[in-house]
Amino acid sequence: MTVLNMALTKPSPETLLTVLHHTHPETFDADALRSLLPKPETLGRLSAQGIGTAFRAEHAKDVVLRLAEMGNRIDGDAATTLDDIHGQTEAVARLRRMAGDLDMWRAGKLAWSQVTASALFYGPPGTGKTLAAAALAGTAGIPLITTSYAECQRHGHQGDMLAALHNKVTEAIRLAPSVLFVDEIDSFSRRGGNDHNDRYLRGVVNGLLTELTRLAETPGVIVLAATNHPDDVDPAVIRSGRLDAKIAMKLPDLRGISTQLEDGLTKLQPPANISERERSMLSRRLLGSSGADIAALLRAAASAARETGGPVMIEQLHAAADNLAPRLDPGLDHRMAVHEAGHVLAGYLLRRPMPISVRLTSQGGAVISPKRQFHTIDTASAELTFLLSGRMAEILVFGDVSSGAGEGPQSDLAQATRLAMQLERQWHLSDDGLTWFDIDASALLLADPRLQGRMESRLRAAETEAMQLLSQNFKYIHRLARVLLRERELDANWIRRILAGIDHEERPEVGAEIIPFPLLPKED
Repeated sequence: MTVLNMALTKPSPETLLTVLHHTHPETFDADALRSLLPKPETLGRLSAQGIGTAFRAEHAKDVVLRLAEMGNRIDGDAATTLDDIHGQTEAVARLRRMAGDLDMWRAGKLAWSQVTASALFYGPPGTGKTLAAAALAGTAGIPLITTSYAECQRHGHQGDMLAALHNKVTEAIRLAPSVLFVDEIDSFSRRGGNDHNDRYLRGVVNGLLTELTRLAETPGVIVLAATNHPDDVDPAVIRSGRLDAKIAMKLPDLRGISTQLEDGLTKLQPPANISERERSMLSRRLLGSSGADIAALLRAAASAARETGGPVMIEQLHAAADNLAPRLDPGLDHRMAVHEAGHVLAGYLLRRPMPISVRLTSQGGAVISPKRQFHTIDTASAELTFLLSGRMAEILVFGDVSSGAGEGPQSDLAQATRLAMQLERQWHLSDDGLTWFDIDASALLLADPRLQGRMESRLRAAETEAMQLLSQNFKYIHRLARVLLRERELDANWIRRILAGIDHEERPEVGAEIIPFPLLPKED
């Protein structure tokens, strides 16, 4: 059998049949093969590399079936492109660069070794990690092959599980150029320990590493993986060479929500006629929701509209939002705004790095900030003051505090307690010994009342400083809270404008380094 080495530009069915007649004459049957070929427009989207791979099959029918399989996958993924990803500006920009590198490689203008061909998506659930993988495949016009820990696990024990993973990798290589997407990569866990379960997990992770190495050595396959918990992924899995790019998928900001709503409402049948003002108000209400949440809201509103026989109305959208983002009691909303204003104001006065944004959502408030790469005793003490300033703002304005500062392991008090424990038992920034402890705050505190006393003293000192800072600039708490209640989201420029009266001199930002992946910025 002779394989023609030729690049086909928008091949037609007749062109491919002619080539097949020359390459596979022994098994060629034009009438039988013509009905199996993909549609002409689908053939036009197949890459020369993919077609060349298909032609390596021994029989003409197998060649056509491979082409049909690639065509079906591309048709299924083509409906989604990077233009459909909203509220993920940085992620989309990086994926467009990956698609551009792939195009240059396909055109012979770039070596595969120079292509960024792997990435890890990380971030909260519902932020579009799976959609982003499909969008890259759709934009590039190549097949998407998906798998996950759960999908592999259902095949059986370790050997069967790794065989299922191996088969998916083989499929991606066979269909190259292609995208292989591995979801739940954190479920493969980390290696460590020596009991039976640890040895089992070590074998699973080693099998995954073997497949990732195999993919890294194969031109034409873009490898994407996703996790909600990057700290749980084995470091060897996410090192450069296996998963090069680390792409944060975030909850959309107001602009991203509004754009997703506009795009989704336009695609409804019939299209919904919602004014920009109504959409803006709805976007503010939905702040804090994921892209998946917003898509579900649009489906719910469309379902309600079908019952009435008309287009989607703003009332149906708000009714759907009642389940997704229930309206807050105005008093609670005001308290949350004051709480977040206290954080922002104290951080500004402490010369803390400016927040990326401060948000007020139906789930609560959040100051989203860069994290310092390391601390001195002064910056750590300032961070404690910042963490306790929300409570102090509530006391100054309302005369009491709410439970919000202590709700859950990521709350203000929880973060402040961990930070105080690190000061005492890990960093040793003051003259308190050199012994390092792997922190378990509850166990250490129960075992050492003196340690609890020192930590409580640090927290009380930070609370006192927060009270002094905020009381001296009390009016700015109200200014920040008032604008935050109206806008629901403020970026650094908004904050600077509101607080401009405090200090007209250029404000230095000390220690604004961001902790590199996989330690992610926390939401305060």
